[in-house]
Amino acid sequence: MFVGKSKCNELSVAVKCTSGSRKRHFKLHTKLQDTGETFTVPKCHQNMKLSELKCALEMVAGIPMDLQRLSYLDQGDLIDQTTIGQNDIIPGTTVTMAIWPYNSWRQVVQAASSGDVWKLKNVLSRRSAANGSGDEGSYWQRRHLSTALYICAHRGHLPALRFLLHSGADPRFQTPGGQGVLHVAAAEGRIACLRELVQAGVPKDLRDGAGLTALEVARARGQSDAMHQLMFSHWEDRAKRLRLPSYLDSAELFAHQQFDSRLQTWFCGNHAQRYNAEVGGREARGRPKSALGTAHSTSHHHTGSPATHSTSTAQKAVVTTSNKTPRVRKKAWGVDG
Repeated sequence: MFVGKSKCNELSVAVKCTSGSRKRHFKLHTKLQDTGETFTVPKCHQNMKLSELKCALEMVAGIPMDLQRLSYLDQGDLIDQTTIGQNDIIPGTTVTMAIWPYNSWRQVVQAASSGDVWKLKNVLSRRSAANGSGDEGSYWQRRHLSTALYICAHRGHLPALRFLLHSGADPRFQTPGGQGVLHVAAAEGRIACLRELVQAGVPKDLRDGAGLTALEVARARGQSDAMHQLMFSHWEDRAKRLRLPSYLDSAELFAHQQFDSRLQTWFCGNHAQRYNAEVGGREARGRPKSALGTAHSTSHHHTGSPATHSTSTAQKAVVTTSNKTPRVRKKAWGVDG
């Protein structure tokens, strides 16, 4: 009796351990407080750290993780090293995201999310004047431009994206989580933005924090149009590197080109018969020179002059010999027997 209970207890403990070790995935909704947008993050679990959630939001919401402030139920910021379960976040609920207020990041994110070029010009001009000159000022200016470029690529704002590229935004920009501008455009299926970024020189083999290229991200997200666009751009790069030879190899020549590449192929009548006999004679005898005479045949072939009734000594010999045997004569002139 006692042994049976102990075995039953061990079995129940083992079942609880195995069931607890499995990750139950669920969705979390995130509301961007500064723009009013709502995004959904799939495949969340209780042991997921907030830093991992922020990294996933880089792709889903298009906001770099160093600008994100996450809170739940109250205004307190969630610590990156804590998990979803430790913060008692209910599966399927909504987490609030805000942008850090320093260095005018809120205004930059709002202007880039709306895609308004005039707002971007005003915000970035004020920001560059506040930063001043020097290395630090140029660094923050490039960072604002590149972050705005990343957000516009995620939203698909093509005019704003072109303006930012012309203003000096870095198309090779990567977020702290490793996401590139081309990655986020491919994940969202922004075809027009993909074309513009590829023309701007974004490296297509750039890998994110997980080691994936933009093509692999598009394939994982099921963005078939983005996959085709990226594969076509890869094909164009290979075609540009291809160098074709300016001459043809002997194996690529036609039969008549192997003896005289300047021969016109539209010869007919006596010229065609004479040429077929010349080629057939060379192949049969295995000699490089023609039985009709090299100098005489070359002059007829190159000039394209009409057929004449004058024949050389070699031609008369062929005709005289072939008259005795009609079968040999027909084969010599290229006529099927």
